[in-house]
Amino acid sequence: MFTVLAEKSIEEGGIVFGAEFDEDFSVKFGWTDSVEGLGRFRGSKYLQARTEDSFSECKKFLVKGRKVLFTGLPGLET
Repeated sequence: MFTVLAEKSIEEGGIVFGAEFDEDFSVKFGWTDSVEGLGRFRGSKYLQARTEDSFSECKKFLVKGRKVLFTGLPGLET
C-alpha cells in the first residue's frame, strides 16, 4: 500500500516522508520527491524513528502549497 500511495503523491507533485536507516543503523525520518528515493522507506524497521527536524520540514512544504504524505510512526524527539 505504501508504494501505491507514495508514487501517486509524487506524481501529483508531493513530498513523501518515511523512516530510513542512517549510517549507524539508527532510524530517522527523511523525505523524497522522487520515485527512486522511495526505496529507503520500504520495509519494517522495528525501532523508534528520530523525528529531528522532519516536522518543521514538513510544515515548510505545506506552507509552500505542496502535498505531503507522512508515513511511519515517530518515536523519539531529538
